[in-house]
Amino acid sequence: MAASAVVFLAGVLSERFLPEGSPFWLIFILLVLLIIGWFARQTLKHLCPDKNFLNLILITFIVFPLGIIMTRARLIPIQSTFPKNWSGVLLYSPQPTRSGYAIGLSGDGKRPSILVFCRARQLPESEIGDFVMISKMRSFSADRRNRLRGYGWVAFCNEDAIRFQKSSGVSSPARFLKSLANRLIGRWKASFPAYEREFTFQSLSSLVFGSGPGLSPIDREALSRSGLAHLFVPSGSQISILMAVAWLTTRYLGLSPWVVLTFLLGFYLLVAQREPSIFRAVLMGLYAFVGWQLFRDLDWHTSLWLSGAVMAAWDPSVVYDVGFQLSFAATFGLLYATPFFRSLLSWLPDWIAYPVVGTLSAQLFISPLLLHYFGRVSLIAPITNLICFLPASLSLSLGLLSAFVSLLSPFAALPFTYIAGQLAKFILDIAHQTSHWSFASLQINPLTSAQAAVLLFAFVGLIAYLAKESAR
Repeated sequence: MAASAVVFLAGVLSERFLPEGSPFWLIFILLVLLIIGWFARQTLKHLCPDKNFLNLILITFIVFPLGIIMTRARLIPIQSTFPKNWSGVLLYSPQPTRSGYAIGLSGDGKRPSILVFCRARQLPESEIGDFVMISKMRSFSADRRNRLRGYGWVAFCNEDAIRFQKSSGVSSPARFLKSLANRLIGRWKASFPAYEREFTFQSLSSLVFGSGPGLSPIDREALSRSGLAHLFVPSGSQISILMAVAWLTTRYLGLSPWVVLTFLLGFYLLVAQREPSIFRAVLMGLYAFVGWQLFRDLDWHTSLWLSGAVMAAWDPSVVYDVGFQLSFAATFGLLYATPFFRSLLSWLPDWIAYPVVGTLSAQLFISPLLLHYFGRVSLIAPITNLICFLPASLSLSLGLLSAFVSLLSPFAALPFTYIAGQLAKFILDIAHQTSHWSFASLQINPLTSAQAAVLLFAFVGLIAYLAKESAR
């Protein structure tokens, strides 16, 4: 299953190298691959009697084209006209950017949707389903990732060129869920002391849900230089705690694990920012939970590759998402390199070794991507993560607990919220203090995608070689 998932992801990534336009070449290449797969299986049947190996070869030449076909079917053609004005329905709530916000607007049946970046001082008070009119904008053909998301253009406009018209009486599932999420966040925010409802709420909501007002650019810069940015984005840590709660309630309270898990994940996915790292973690967590409940045998490598394949099948644009790539590389590093680093640091006690080993493993495999996208990698991440590992775990656990308790009573959640908030602020203080060190991070010219890929494969080979040598 893991091999099929890897081959499918390879097909999704390979689609970009095939010519666009006429489907003739695409169909021809896919037929050639299927024929080669069939002949390879028939030829090797006499040389290798292992049926599993032969079936793997055939599956490879079926799944690889399937990844190409499913990706190409979602790809919007390159647009030749560039509209200067637009009117359409708001597809999702405005997302904050460095200079304003971004919105997605629907097409009119003949035209695809459009992604608009608006330069503004604050977010508009608008909801999903509102009608939006833009009188003047600069539009360009969308890149491959956005074309896979259904957008034909990417446009830019100023705040005075856009108008929002509230849709009265219009309801949709997305609008209802967003309204419900805002109410839940409002109850949680009410559990903060009045003087803590600005900065502390921003810090803790980013740590727990990856949502809310968000951190300032200065905070994000400090977290990036100190190697602590991963703590303030939704990832597997939050999902792991929810899985543990579901397991504990099943074991000690006798509640149905599926009911508890559905409630916990439903609440979290409703409130949390919808990042690829969250969905990857949820899929891996569900795989693990099903394994614990039914089979009692887990293969985390299969879980990782299978979750990636499922996400790519649902939305092929995710493979071009920086957050997904970083999350996937970090998880791969944890699974692949942690055993080697733990044996290397066997003289350390577990409470020190695991934060250091986890940071080293993840940082090693995300560093090529960081150098490619940002030209920077933190050099003090092992130190800062060792300092902040326990405070971050406690803050995350208490933050989730306070969010659930606030559903019943914001006042009852106040003690948990206060402690979790102070711990989140402590982590930010560590980030700001250490980010000023001259050696905090390495800054170079960004690597090309080919250089980053070569470096990543070199790390995989190096860890494999060192692990083999240490086992002798």
